[in-house]
Amino acid sequence: MQMTTGAAASGARETGAALIGARNVSLMDALFPGLTTPKRAALAVGMVALLALCGQLRFYLPDNPVPITFQTAGVLVMGGFLGLRWGLAAIVAYYALGMAGAPMFANSDLSWDLARGLGAVTGVTGGYLIGFITAVPIIGFMSQRGWTHSKSLWPMLLGNLWVYAPALVWLSVGNFGWPAQGELFAGAVYPFIPGDLVKLMLASVVIGGAWTLADRRSTSVATGGNWRWLALLCSGFGPIGLIAMIIASFMKKCDSTSWAIAIGAWVVYLLWFIVFRGLWSIVSPITGIG
Repeated sequence: MQMTTGAAASGARETGAALIGARNVSLMDALFPGLTTPKRAALAVGMVALLALCGQLRFYLPDNPVPITFQTAGVLVMGGFLGLRWGLAAIVAYYALGMAGAPMFANSDLSWDLARGLGAVTGVTGGYLIGFITAVPIIGFMSQRGWTHSKSLWPMLLGNLWVYAPALVWLSVGNFGWPAQGELFAGAVYPFIPGDLVKLMLASVVIGGAWTLADRRSTSVATGGNWRWLALLCSGFGPIGLIAMIIASFMKKCDSTSWAIAIGAWVVYLLWFIVFRGLWSIVSPITGIG
């Protein structure tokens, strides 16, 4: 009887693994095998800092209190890179620091302000921030269940869509005076879709390409060449390219050419942001959107 029960349990586990995939290491551990806990924590702190930086790159659409930022891309990369456990720890730390007043969220004041932090998590942006917390572990879970390499787009897509779920509920039940009655999707979702599509594709390219590099990490250790290609791959996602170069420098796997590519990544990224903002300022009056 016990053998039958054990066999049934084993069969159930195998069925579950077949449905959701076997558990694998995170991209962080694949790129840097043998990491100690302090080093993992340092990388998680780096991702928190990167997400805070992404929040400072922002602009507002007319009559919309929720800014367009690069935070969503940072959230997607955080989950895809750190995995389930460390990703969840990092995004919770990000939220807690922001709520306590640290300049984590999208704002122009970099001072520590408790009232500002509480206002962000209880105001119109509160639902989006909750969406960040829930999206990171979803992406991390899927990434560690085989949704990697060429399939990295799907965790990013699901995570991006999931950010909107708490936001829509939050705005529906809260009395914020925005969006207007009957304009929930028109105000809180539709204006952000074009930018989110670009950001999730960029994030999926970065994470998918990083998995390919992880597969070839043995040659990377010998030559350091893959770090250069990682920076080039991130040319449309400047902050990640720069962070990669900083990490590589500490590990003595980065040369002047790699740094040149990383700086170029920043230039491309900032140009993309400026051009997107400029195009919106032209298109918005013509179409009446926003």
